[in-house]
Amino acid sequence: MTRGSVSLAVGLAFLGLGAVARAQAPEIEMTADRTTVGLSDRFQLQVRVATRGGVAAEHIQLPALDAFVVEGRSVSRPMQFSFGFGQGPVVQQTTVYTFDLRPRQVGSFTLPAVEARVGGITYRGQPLTITVTQGGGGLQPAPLVPGRPFDPWGRNPLTPLIPIQPLDQQPQHPGPTGGPPPEGLSGAQYDDELFVRAVLDKERAFIGEQVTLTVYLYTRVGIRDLDVPQEPGTEGFWVEDLLGPVRRLDFQDQYVGSTRFEVAVVRKMALFPIRAGELTISPMEVLATSSVGGFFGSGQLRRSGVPVSVDVLPLPAEGQPPRFEASNVGRYELDARVDRNQVNAGEAVTLTVTVSGEGNLRNLRLPALASSRMVRVYDPQVRDTIAPHGDTIAGQRVYEYLMMPGEAGRIELPRPALSFFDPTRRTYRTRTAPAITILVTGTPAVAAESPTRADSEAQLRPIRLQSELGRRSSRLYETPWFAAAVAVPPLALLGLVAGTALRDRRRGARERARPRRAHATALRVLRDAASRRRAGDATAFFAGVSRTLTTYLEERLSRPIGGMTMEALRQHLESRGYPENLVEELIRELENCDFARFTPEGTRAREMSECLDRARRLLATLDRVTPSAEPGP
Repeated sequence: MTRGSVSLAVGLAFLGLGAVARAQAPEIEMTADRTTVGLSDRFQLQVRVATRGGVAAEHIQLPALDAFVVEGRSVSRPMQFSFGFGQGPVVQQTTVYTFDLRPRQVGSFTLPAVEARVGGITYRGQPLTITVTQGGGGLQPAPLVPGRPFDPWGRNPLTPLIPIQPLDQQPQHPGPTGGPPPEGLSGAQYDDELFVRAVLDKERAFIGEQVTLTVYLYTRVGIRDLDVPQEPGTEGFWVEDLLGPVRRLDFQDQYVGSTRFEVAVVRKMALFPIRAGELTISPMEVLATSSVGGFFGSGQLRRSGVPVSVDVLPLPAEGQPPRFEASNVGRYELDARVDRNQVNAGEAVTLTVTVSGEGNLRNLRLPALASSRMVRVYDPQVRDTIAPHGDTIAGQRVYEYLMMPGEAGRIELPRPALSFFDPTRRTYRTRTAPAITILVTGTPAVAAESPTRADSEAQLRPIRLQSELGRRSSRLYETPWFAAAVAVPPLALLGLVAGTALRDRRRGARERARPRRAHATALRVLRDAASRRRAGDATAFFAGVSRTLTTYLEERLSRPIGGMTMEALRQHLESRGYPENLVEELIRELENCDFARFTPEGTRAREMSECLDRARRLLATLDRVTPSAEPGP
């Protein structure tokens, strides 16, 4: 090997190491559309944390915004796919926080650097200074900076896994110049190069009825990388993804008028409205890196769609069953069966109820089964098997009830029933499980009565060991104090052992009682948080809700969790037997509490009320799960 070849190999090795290092370190940015604003102006702050290689940020510490009024906030988690020379796709996971802010007072305010923990290592970004003046700050455009030097490859061929996107590189193409879409092309702002189109399968739906949103990308230029800075806004909907975790752009030819475009689906979601009225889905924004210059260059195209709306109808009052759950919308079947039809007295039986069909199964509510003198019913364990079936969310929700018969004989178990609204037929329907009877044999064992001491003493006379005429001798062991002297040491030792055992037993009883009193303890903490809500103290309220959930888990699991990251907590709860969807709901609520201090002042009362309701439902659901023993090391 020549000296030049060795040098080239060493250089390539260092370049590869540098690429790996850059892939592991996250990109942390905090930017504002203006850094000098007037006291009455509004501006937008954006925090962006991007990681590569399938490793997500474990925790993101946002800056305090006490000097500003938060009038709006949003969070998106777009994914970007990059392709190298002969390599597989590289996934970049990004979390973007966007705040609409208004200053509270004049001055210069430095926002501390954003911190992100990735792989157990904490990374810091750069602080940002916002200057607030008495007058209007005006719309000051960002200064123009030179683009990157001429590169005939468009990217470095030696590091194909890392897409080169310098922070100082400005888009090389102007914004969309098109106008309204051609006739028949709704949900889009037409552009002759690239545009985004949002399509709803229906524009009117009932509460809880699935509405499918499909977002298409139309392009006439080659796409090398695609980033999604802003996801569609789905406030007012429960959302289920229909594309799955593995996504690829599968382009098909389609004509718009006489112009041929390549069209791909970039998002497909099942939306379930949770309130009536007109709900608007805000547009999705894409940033496409195109090979406009072919071999000799590339450019960026930023495009945004248009908002689309759904008219959500309330569920009809006519024919609605009593105490109907508004989330029970769809088409379902009900099945129930027991693990055995004959049991001995004192043994339990398991009733398995399966609800299957199409709809928002995760929010389905089955009426509680009541206990009676004949049988006692315990709270069920719930598990879900839900997945997209074409363009529809379908699957099954399984309830497992533990039932304890109260007496022998033939016993009819409580019959599960489910009422739901079928949006296709626009009518209420009820499914009732068939009657199930079990045979309970035997009777509880009763312990035989043992003779009392009084009966024994009445039948037996004292045994005489010597004659009354015998001459008694004064031996040591016959003295009155000898028995007491001999009994004191073992009694003292026995008392010590008994005291230690009693103390350990009480300590163990307290530890065993912790899980049983977890719900009551958490409710006391939640009541304190509710009082903060009535006082209007949002910061203390959301901190109290977060403390309620962590207090419950610590009592229920008998171990501290305060030092765990969200990912570590997720893994621990799943290892203790908590359902995955319940764990995700809990993690999402804890993150909401951390993020809620940035809630706009005008919406805080509503946010606190909704958060309190969610916390109560979450505690009730968590309390129905019995965690398994903690796995060994």
